[in-house]
Amino acid sequence: MKPFNLKPLIRAVLIACTLLSLWVALFTTNENKTLREQNKALSERVEKLPEAFGGVGYISEKGDGYIDVVGYGRFVINNDESQFLDKGDKVPTYIMLRGQ
Repeated sequence: MKPFNLKPLIRAVLIACTLLSLWVALFTTNENKTLREQNKALSERVEKLPEAFGGVGYISEKGDGYIDVVGYGRFVINNDESQFLDKGDKVPTYIMLRGQ
C-alpha cells in the first residue's frame, strides 16, 4: 500500500490560514477606520455643546461644596456627593428634593 502524501494537505491548510489572516487584518483595519470616524464625529459634537448642555435639571457649575443646577439654582453638597457629581450630570432626585 502506498503511503498517504500530506504535502498537498499541508499546503492547502497554510494557504487557508494565510487567506484567513489577510481577511482578518483587512476587516480589523476597516473597523478601526470606522471607529476613528465615529470618535471624531462624537468629539466634534461634544465640543459644540452649549454651556448648560443638559438643560433644566443638569449641573452647570460645580464648586467647593455646591452645585448650580439649571432652572433650580444652587444646592449645597458634601464631599462624598462631590466625588460622584460633575458638570453636565443630571442631578440625582434626592438632591433636588432638598429644595422643596
